[in-house]
Amino acid sequence: MINNVEIGNYHFQTGSLDDAMRYYKKALKLAKSIPDSIEAKRDMSVSFINLANPYSELGNISKAKSYLENAKIVIRAVLEHYPYGDFNDILRHINERLKTI
Repeated sequence: MINNVEIGNYHFQTGSLDDAMRYYKKALKLAKSIPDSIEAKRDMSVSFINLANPYSELGNISKAKSYLENAKIVIRAVLEHYPYGDFNDILRHINERLKTI
């Protein structure tokens, strides 16, 4: 099944940045609506990261950084209680991305 992130990725890759942002925001809204689930927190952080990309492409660096910082907050909260899985990798990715925009 295709989800909002995949549709957003398609639009981002084809240069339809407004459409990409719309679908990434839908994915974020859905992730936020799921109560305290590790998977939902991961999806939320990925949605924040994804939202940073089109804003960065559009030159809105402060908005892009804001989304990345929000992703860090979510990931750090998860790591306090669940220091396993790919969350450390996601945090490293965020930190690297912040250095390049």
